[in-house]
Formats: sequence, structure tokens, C-alpha cells
Amino acid sequence: MTPATPTEITNLLGDVDPMVVEQILELGATTDEIAQAIACVEADRAGEIRIPMTTRVAAIYAIIEDAFDELVQDDQAYPAVG
Repeated sequence: MTPATPTEITNLLGDVDPMVVEQILELGATTDEIAQAIACVEADRAGEIRIPMTTRVAAIYAIIEDAFDELVQDDQAYPAVG
């Protein structure tokens, strides 16, 4: 499995802080793992049950959740996901 590139991460997450992209790059996450973490964040925010996560997906989840929380606090829209 090939780690995601900065462009792929940005395509998945939308306009996020470059530090978010850097943190995910440091994990060596794949696009599939990032997509799984996004799905878990969306499920949590919708009050749905999320699927179990691997350790790396959980780490990505934590990064993304923090980024989304900052956007909400700044009164901005959520990044594009999917």
C-alpha cells in the first residue's frame, strides 16, 4: 500500500491547515485509511455507530477531528470530504 501524497490528502480533506496534511504524511497513511477516518468522523458527528479503527486510522481520525473542531470554532464550513 502506497502512502497518500499531499495532493491526495488535500483532495480528500479540502482546504485544511498545511500542518494537518503534514501530520497525516508523517503517519504514512494511505488514501483508503484517510477515507476510513473521514467516514468515522462523519459517523460520529451524525450520531451513528462507527466501524472499528486500526491504530493508524484512529491516529488520522484524531488529527481530522481536531481540524474539523477548529473550523467549527472559527465559524467556517467543514472541509470537503469524500
